[in-house]
Amino acid sequence: KENHAIELKTVQKVYDLLLNNKTYDSAKNAMMNASYLLASQLQMWCKRLSKTMTQWDDPYELRGFFILMLNPVIRDPEYFHFTQHLFLAASLLPECAKTILQNWLHLLPSDVFDSMVHSVQQYITCAVYKGSNIDPYISSATIILKLFFSVFERRYAANDNDSKGDKALSTTLTYRDFENDAINDEVDLEEDFKTWYLSRSDDMRRNRSHSNFDDSDFSFCRFPFVLDAAS
Repeated sequence: KENHAIELKTVQKVYDLLLNNKTYDSAKNAMMNASYLLASQLQMWCKRLSKTMTQWDDPYELRGFFILMLNPVIRDPEYFHFTQHLFLAASLLPECAKTILQNWLHLLPSDVFDSMVHSVQQYITCAVYKGSNIDPYISSATIILKLFFSVFERRYAANDNDSKGDKALSTTLTYRDFENDAINDEVDLEEDFKTWYLSRSDDMRRNRSHSNFDDSDFSFCRFPFVLDAAS
């Protein structure tokens, strides 16, 4: 029995059939239109949720996020309109819901988990090179990448501590895979640091959690795993 709320092999078969079989082109278009609509509706739903929630009563309500995140097209620039709304919606979830998603991600086979990380990185890279400003879609994708990074650290630590660890929970990723060249090359990190420093001071003054911030407070310094040593 799988513990990540879905029948993974079934979801993968459906995506593979609809995305790679030309016989189902019309069904593929219908699926992507429905996926975009669902991501947009999830975004509006998440905006109404309280960020101070400490308990999520029904984890299965989050299956929609999980299934959409498994869609291979999230790394395809042709479908970035869908991807950005999905990441924005997921980033708006309260921490208790994100913890559930992290637990499910932790149970994914290594090839699926690693591929999803590369997909998120692909989106961030393309978005940074394409845009002149760090918009809410880039910041939300970085928040989602943090979920994966937290899971990666759990897997990485498990591999180091247990030579007999479960191969399904292993990973071929390294810390370098979470660094983002586009961010390090294209973003004005001096200004980014100033934003982080000022927002950090404001957090301390207002006794606000450093994990809760507005779009205007976004800084990659809050997500140091994307930065390389030179940065």
